[in-house]
Amino acid sequence: MLTVRDADTLEVVAEQGYGRVYSDNLEQQIIIYRQGRYYLTLYGNRLAVTLSVTTGDSEASSASGIPQTPTQGPPEGMEEGW
Repeated sequence: MLTVRDADTLEVVAEQGYGRVYSDNLEQQIIIYRQGRYYLTLYGNRLAVTLSVTTGDSEASSASGIPQTPTQGPPEGMEEGW
């Protein structure tokens, strides 16, 4: 399952998975039309995942101070169950 949360409010913006209550399509995508910072949490059993994140203008992202490399660990306030 992939959960996308707003980095400032921790509100779930999107959630998608595979099987059971989710689609069984091997290729899926989540499109978010809001600008902002997001936490992506991917979890499950027996995963083989290729994750690609596409953003707008990378120069604007660099200028805004948004990290260009992934970070590990839970966002503040989400430590439980991590």
